[in-house]
Amino acid sequence: MLAHFIHQASMRYDQPFIAINCGALSETLLESELFGHEKGAFTGALKEKKGIFEIANRGTLFLDEIGEASLATQVKLLRVLETGEYIRVGGETVRKTNARIIAASHVDLSQAVKEKTFREDLLYRLDVVKLTLPPLRERIEDLPVLIKHFLKKLNSTLTFSDDAILQMKQYPWPGNVRELFNVVKRAVTLAEGETMVITPDYLPEKIRTETNMLSTPSDEEKNHKEMDLESYLQNWTSYILSLWKENNERLDLKHILDAVKDLETQIGRFFVWKTLKETLGDKKEAAERLNITVRQLRYLLKEKGTASKE
Repeated sequence: MLAHFIHQASMRYDQPFIAINCGALSETLLESELFGHEKGAFTGALKEKKGIFEIANRGTLFLDEIGEASLATQVKLLRVLETGEYIRVGGETVRKTNARIIAASHVDLSQAVKEKTFREDLLYRLDVVKLTLPPLRERIEDLPVLIKHFLKKLNSTLTFSDDAILQMKQYPWPGNVRELFNVVKRAVTLAEGETMVITPDYLPEKIRTETNMLSTPSDEEKNHKEMDLESYLQNWTSYILSLWKENNERLDLKHILDAVKDLETQIGRFFVWKTLKETLGDKKEAAERLNITVRQLRYLLKEKGTASKE
């Protein structure tokens, strides 16, 4: 989505936008898709075929999961990036392209270079402008907007109920936006002709059975958590006072300071949990209430170990 937006916002918006998943094809097929092939270049090549470098000329070529490309393919990609030239599989004619390249990877390419699974020179060529997109679970406030976008893309007039969106907000989305699109598409397919509103019943079981860590708490649950904090503070204070009264000559100050840090952690955990509960998992609103940035809130979630399912 971001790659397509960049293309639409560029001077090349009226030229082709071609996307290819480098991890979805074998080495031979990937090279054929990228560079094209001549007739008879390999078994099944019954006629010549243009590659996407040729089709995307003067447009944008999006190489998704480029970290999955073989080292041999990486060498040929490097040549195109350096010279703008390529040769079809099985061919001899040097061809030129002026396609803009946008590449994406879910793996750390710098680490892949260290592990010798990705070429360092290719990384340098690609690393002109780097955009780091947080996983969906770290920007869950975007979920309703993405759902609307996918519904429009599917030409669907259906909508998702508040309960369905709430459950989807609590799911960690390991497959990120791709997984979300598949879930929306599945729900639309199942609900089409039956209802105009997609309820949790149309969501995959793995989402429906996720622990509802961010659901609105009952009064009993709220009281229980508040009792936990009150009990912890009382026990902590009693512990520190007992150390003070003992006046031990061998008192371990480091141990006491660690206890203070633990107190900070527990209080932070409670307030982050409490605010996320009140905002139904909306990090932006929670951050505003806590008078911190969303980035700081994400750090607190990670640092405090809050059991947020996002």
